[in-house]
Amino acid sequence: MDALGLPLPSNHILEKHLYGKKASPWDVLSDISEAYWDIHFPVNQHDEKEIKKVNKTIYVFTRLHRVSGRIRIPRFAGCGTWKGQTVARKICNTSTGQEIGLMKMFTFISNNNGLMEDHWNMHEYSLSGVSLSHDLKNKDYVICRITRELLSKEKK
Repeated sequence: MDALGLPLPSNHILEKHLYGKKASPWDVLSDISEAYWDIHFPVNQHDEKEIKKVNKTIYVFTRLHRVSGRIRIPRFAGCGTWKGQTVARKICNTSTGQEIGLMKMFTFISNNNGLMEDHWNMHEYSLSGVSLSHDLKNKDYVICRITRELLSKEKK
C-alpha cells in the first residue's frame, strides 16, 4: 500500500515490519526469495587474503510507529537497534527546488556485543515538504533500501 492508500502496481517492493521484538533484519527478511535481492560485488577484491564481500540490497515499505508524546521514532528491531548515522538529508524536486522528501541512514547495531556475521545498512526515504500537502492516508510509511554486506574469509 502506498501513501495514498492505493495498492502498489507491482510486487517488487514488499511490505515488511522492520521494527519490534521479533524484527532482527535476518529474521524479517529471511523469507524473501533471492529474486527480490540485487547482488553487488565490490571491485577491489584482488588479494586472496583480503576479506571477500558480497552486498545484497532490497527495497521494502515499512510503517513507522510513533510513540505518543514523542518526536523521535524508536527503531528497536529484535536483538538490536537501527542506529542513525546521519541527520535527515533533504530531497528536492530538480525542476522546482521544493523539498519533497527526506533520506536518513541507519546501521543495525546488535545488543549481543556487536557480534554479527554480516553488516546491515538502511537508507530510509520519507515524504516531506510539499509532498505532505496532499491528503495522504499513510503518512507514516517509508521506503527502506536495506543492504546486507556478507563477509567471508575465503582463500584460494
